[in-house]
Amino acid sequence: MRCVQDSTVVPHKFRSSEQVETVELDPPQNHTVLYIDDQTAYLMHADTFEQMEVPLSAFGDRAAWLQDGMPVRVRSHNGAPLELTLPARGAYEVVETLTGGREGKSDNVKPAKLANGVSANQ
Repeated sequence: MRCVQDSTVVPHKFRSSEQVETVELDPPQNHTVLYIDDQTAYLMHADTFEQMEVPLSAFGDRAAWLQDGMPVRVRSHNGAPLELTLPARGAYEVVETLTGGREGKSDNVKPAKLANGVSANQ
């Protein structure tokens, strides 16, 4: 079982007679990434312009893909963001890549380093 607030995993077995309380999440809200610092992403609600601070750890591995101005869908419970959804696609700047090694032939895949520090294959 995983805690939705801090992502800690707690081993627990449920009996068939036990009941579990269900939690209703707030409807998804559209936000925009204002800016990102070392530990925090600052989001702004698209309609109300309210700002929210979200620790980068809440995004998990996806934090590397955040960009200023990126839309993010947020589902929360009592004002605490629990589910953060990034767009399926994005445009990123390639800052470094290897040149083709063989003259006249092109490699289908070559490693590239993106401006956000992520290494990817083109």
